[in-house]
Amino acid sequence: MSLRAKRSAWSLSMWAIVACCALPLEGGEPHWAYRAPERVALPAIRLPDKVAGPIDTFLQHELARHKLEPTAEANRSTLLRRLTLTLHGLFPELADLADFERNQAPDAYEQQVDRLLASPRYGQHMASDWLDLARYADTHGYHADTEREQWRWRDWVIERLNEGQPFDQFTLEQLAGDLLPDATLMQRIATGFLRNHMLNDENGAIPEEFLAEYAIDRVSTVGTTWLGQTWGCARCHDHKYDPVSQREFYSLLAFFNSVEEPPILAKMTTAKPRLAAPTRKQQMELDALNSRIAAAQMSLTRRVAESSTDQQRWESQVRPEDLQAPPSDAAVYLPLDTVKDNLTPDGGRSQHAARIRGTVRTASGQLEQALLLDGQTSLELAHVPALAEGRSFTLSAWIFPTTRDAMSLAAQVDEVLYRRGWEWNLHEGKLQICLAQRRGEEELVVRAKQPVDLRRWQHVAARYDSRKPGAVELWLNGKQVETETTGKFPASGFAAAGPLRIGGTEHDDGWRGMLDEVRLYGRAVSESELQLLSGSNPLASLLSVKPIERSPQEQQAVRQYYLEHHDAEYRRINALLHTEIARRELLSQQIPSVLVMQELSEPRPTFVLLNGQYDQPGERVQRQSPDYLSERAKLVRQDRLGFARWLIDPQHPLTGRVGVNRAWQQVFGNGLVTTPDDFGLRGAKPSHPALLDWLAREWVDRGWDTKRLHRQLVSSGAFRQQSDVSAAIEAADPTNRLLARGPRQRLSAEAVRDSILGSAGLLNFAQGGPGARPYQPGDLWKELALDVNELSAQTYVPSQGAELYRRSVYLFWKRNSPPVNLTTFDAPSRDKCTATRSRTNTPLQALVLLNDPTFVEAARELAARVLQAKGLNADARVTLLLELVLSRKPSDAERELLTKQLTADFEHYTREPAAADQLLHVGQAHLPPNLSHPELAAWTNLAAVVLNLDETITNH
Repeated sequence: MSLRAKRSAWSLSMWAIVACCALPLEGGEPHWAYRAPERVALPAIRLPDKVAGPIDTFLQHELARHKLEPTAEANRSTLLRRLTLTLHGLFPELADLADFERNQAPDAYEQQVDRLLASPRYGQHMASDWLDLARYADTHGYHADTEREQWRWRDWVIERLNEGQPFDQFTLEQLAGDLLPDATLMQRIATGFLRNHMLNDENGAIPEEFLAEYAIDRVSTVGTTWLGQTWGCARCHDHKYDPVSQREFYSLLAFFNSVEEPPILAKMTTAKPRLAAPTRKQQMELDALNSRIAAAQMSLTRRVAESSTDQQRWESQVRPEDLQAPPSDAAVYLPLDTVKDNLTPDGGRSQHAARIRGTVRTASGQLEQALLLDGQTSLELAHVPALAEGRSFTLSAWIFPTTRDAMSLAAQVDEVLYRRGWEWNLHEGKLQICLAQRRGEEELVVRAKQPVDLRRWQHVAARYDSRKPGAVELWLNGKQVETETTGKFPASGFAAAGPLRIGGTEHDDGWRGMLDEVRLYGRAVSESELQLLSGSNPLASLLSVKPIERSPQEQQAVRQYYLEHHDAEYRRINALLHTEIARRELLSQQIPSVLVMQELSEPRPTFVLLNGQYDQPGERVQRQSPDYLSERAKLVRQDRLGFARWLIDPQHPLTGRVGVNRAWQQVFGNGLVTTPDDFGLRGAKPSHPALLDWLAREWVDRGWDTKRLHRQLVSSGAFRQQSDVSAAIEAADPTNRLLARGPRQRLSAEAVRDSILGSAGLLNFAQGGPGARPYQPGDLWKELALDVNELSAQTYVPSQGAELYRRSVYLFWKRNSPPVNLTTFDAPSRDKCTATRSRTNTPLQALVLLNDPTFVEAARELAARVLQAKGLNADARVTLLLELVLSRKPSDAERELLTKQLTADFEHYTREPAAADQLLHVGQAHLPPNLSHPELAAWTNLAAVVLNLDETITNH
């Protein structure tokens, strides 16, 4: 038997085994998760007075089977603390606790639920789970783990959660927003979900291998996120437990295999396809600028039409000699006529002069004297504003070259930072200009096709008009020359602070020949002005011709010269227009971008990869949904949009169940199915199958409203129970699967940090923006760095000021070293899709709470907040401390214990003031000026004790 036949027989055998295992389970029925959920009738129950809604009916029915009863409702302070931590990841404010206690309305609790769901803090908290699933990070992951700009997608998620976008639309936009008719900017940003995977920039990586890896990651992530399926197990062979074959796996992969993306990142370049994604504020500014630019352009057009009479009057009065002088507004002007003490004056800036380095020699120039350079002599002019993207400029000079060797004419470069900047030179006798972010890698080089003449005076110029981004022109003797371009305009800029060097730099061959009349203008001078700079004066001869006898081109040249130099109103409007355009260009450079999906014009062929290996293609496959999930949910079109619509088909057996199970996990700590990433045969069975199906149908049939779903869950009687556990309940249900008591769970890493910062009054609630960098050991990244000078995200520099205290969802996430105080509390690296986090209780967590600068500083600020409360004695302050953190008053025993600790610490710091100062100077927040250091240090220690309690970091 041939190898191909053996493989085929093995595949058929495995498929037969899988089919037998997967489909005919109990009673010949398919696996429970692969049947479409049905709306079931509510069961009869024994205690209807303890039911707050249908959810409790199902739960109570199951409790009765186990001879258990629901626990009584928790008190109001416990309820609001539990609710606020669940929906916001924060401790409740004292004012909100007081309002809730006073409110005697029958729907007082429901009012609190609505208030919390309406707050932007809801989306900031709930987004973390979705970012785990989407493997969102601020770095690429592989190799050096360099930085990527993707935070606008993260902000998109938070905004949609806060808006309450229906989950079906949330799904469509993230999986196929680019394929929707007339896709909006926001819908295209949404597709960043599929581009959040790791990207490789390692030299020697194989492109075909990583194209396969990226597509495999996408299909596996989608399977886990929306369907709770372990599709990745079918990469190498048919799934061992679930009815998905290897062929079906690659048919699914085909939906995600046609992205127009480079498989390997070129060194220091930005991954693509990438979309400019302005924030709301930036978009408003852009719209306003575009409106003003359009208005100025209309005014300019009107002025041109109105200027004919004024132009005729000017033509009747002007004399040819009036047109001889070149433009006088040069930012730098070196006539090079006089030299004294190795200095030659700058005619554009009377207080400055260029210093000549080397032998000073002059000769007769094009205009008076010129500087004679020997390749070792150059000029340096300090305090010259850097030429930059978004700012027009013109370079002008008279040259007399004596060799065709490469030699520098003028430059402004950072010799240390990868020669970032610009350089104007001759290359093999051809005029050339280079604009570089990183010389030799990210740069634009524009070179004339024909060389200049040797041993003859010629005028050369380079012009950049910021209204035409990326377009740089070269001129010779008043005429634009043909050029060839290599590279691309540096997207991240080319501005270099440093001196302007004429005739040579530290790394380039110096000029050999003569230079004269070097000018730099901070604008793109007109064509007629370039002609004047080159010594020609075509306007003088044109003005001697009657207007009726001029060609259209000649008439336009005269009109343009008049408007640009002699029409005051035109010049005023034109200056305004240029200002607004420059502002728009500057704003455009600040606009973030985001990786998005963009289909190839023709789908990339997809093959079954034998053994999952990129270099072993087998049978070619077409896009298709798996048979075992397509009995009632049908694929209507063969692309990502069709696939996304298949996922949200109301009859799909998994999407609704997986979504409501995730919401249940967010609220109660564990899902009804405790394996949210595996609804297959090896996954856990639901604790309440009828309830899961009822919730799925309710969610889908009522418009996929996730906020409504969360409202249902937190409004249930089960959520509102006391979490104290009796011996009987502990014995019958130790993990609380049956919910005979209220939920009790360790806070997520983000909630630990955010709630503690919030209690201290430090938390910054600003929305959106790039990732912030909190306190952490400065050399933590150093251990993993490859080239701290060359590569991004290799050196850790903490943020400053309020940015240190951003909500944790906004922290910079480096995959090979995520925020260390979050990983200690079980935050994932986000290398891959994570459907549920581990929950650990380790000594290291206590050490972090007691020693991490974030929490030490928070303890000090919390102590200061307590001490600065007016009119309180020590007992009242202890009460306030616990209310801020635990939302309750201390017991008598707790008060006695805390007071003893406070007294002992105060005595210690009174004896050891240096120890108090050392404790109080942790962190950047300013010390309150009116508090004694021993007292503040003692209260800081007491606050740290309270912040380190198990009760503090537990939602109970």
